[in-house]
Amino acid sequence: VDLLVIDVEDPLQAKVKHREANHFNKYYNSDWSMLQTNSAVYVIGNKQIVLTGTETDKNPAPDFSEYDKLYENITVKEIPETLQFDKPYVGIINIENKIYTLGYKSLVLCSYTSDVFKITRLAIDFTNYISIPISNLQYKDGMIYIIGTYGFTYLDYNNLLTQNNAYQHWNQGPLDVISVKKPVSGFVALSKNVIEGIINGEGSRNNYVSSLKATSLINVNDTILALGERLTLYHLISQTEPIELIKEYPDISGSCMTRNGDVLAVANKQGLFFYDVGNLKNIKLIP
Repeated sequence: VDLLVIDVEDPLQAKVKHREANHFNKYYNSDWSMLQTNSAVYVIGNKQIVLTGTETDKNPAPDFSEYDKLYENITVKEIPETLQFDKPYVGIINIENKIYTLGYKSLVLCSYTSDVFKITRLAIDFTNYISIPISNLQYKDGMIYIIGTYGFTYLDYNNLLTQNNAYQHWNQGPLDVISVKKPVSGFVALSKNVIEGIINGEGSRNNYVSSLKATSLINVNDTILALGERLTLYHLISQTEPIELIKEYPDISGSCMTRNGDVLAVANKQGLFFYDVGNLKNIKLIP
């Protein structure tokens, strides 16, 4: 939950230059929720206060053993790992050598120069922000995406200092999001089973395709690249037509990818591979 500034000039002897304690300390679970796991039901956030004893001079240490025994089957000392839906340290991105982290209804700009650590909070109203358990913070093609369990919020980085609202889309469990400009303006959201097109602020039941277990999306000249069991290329055409499959590359697969110019880096269990995407009709491995 701490934010660290680490000097990696010598990677084998990296040094912590600054530690901002409890910087990532927000869990975005609902105030009240239930989860059944391992045949046990846990209730999160249901608050009830019962007076079980009073500490006085004559009784400085009340005996609560009777209550401990009574409630031992329905109380826990630690939160089970399965209930920690959202880790507090997922929100950090680097934009033009500026580090942004995710704060409560705000983005936090963090800078470190001349041994001085500085935090600037950018007050932005995230509509329904608290109702979306946050799982990821990304920056792609000029857009900042705050991705959660039930949808995603996006901000235009170029207007970050002048806009005061983030814009909301509701999707079931988005894993990744990108924006497209041509031939239509909209977004493409990747969920567990499908890739869905979102045009003019609305999703369409007809506007989706199977995701082939994809986990990562990238926009290359308004062509959608989806990486999973294979690399697939799509076009987002209209509100009602299905996303158009352009081409598949069965020999390219992985769990995540990033692009720098015409070079696409793909990571999988075998390692890190680089591909030339200058010609999307003939993507080649770079030796």
